[in-house]
Amino acid sequence: MSRVRLWPDPVLQRPAEPVAAFDDALSELVADLLSEMYAANARGMAAPVLGVSKRVFVMDCDWKSGARAPRAFVNPTLVARSDTHLAAVEHCISLPGEPRSVLRPDAVEVAWFDCEAMPQRSWFSGASARMIQHDYDHLDGRLIIDYAAAV
Repeated sequence: MSRVRLWPDPVLQRPAEPVAAFDDALSELVADLLSEMYAANARGMAAPVLGVSKRVFVMDCDWKSGARAPRAFVNPTLVARSDTHLAAVEHCISLPGEPRSVLRPDAVEVAWFDCEAMPQRSWFSGASARMIQHDYDHLDGRLIIDYAAAV
């Protein structure tokens, strides 16, 4: 049974708390997020979507067309955004049947920690950048309905 929270659940509308402990509970949360993400046929999932108010999201952009390559982002920060923007239709598992056209920067630089508390930093573009921004929004209590009209 899915534990996905649907809007207007309050956990989806408030900023998530930073992760303080890089422990077994974090590893279990990441495993749960990945399991639910794959079961939902999604490419990304943030902890608040499962009702957990922690600054964590997972993503695996290309698993539907190739091998699985999951990534976990703990306490991420958007460091920089490109000047170029692109509008695209986004879907959200917490808003079934409510796709929205959202204008977002085409590339973002992200700083985060992996599950072993090792700092990471990288630029992402295209679909990966869009997915990161979508799930990062969940960590700040924002959803696609906060940006645009239905398509």
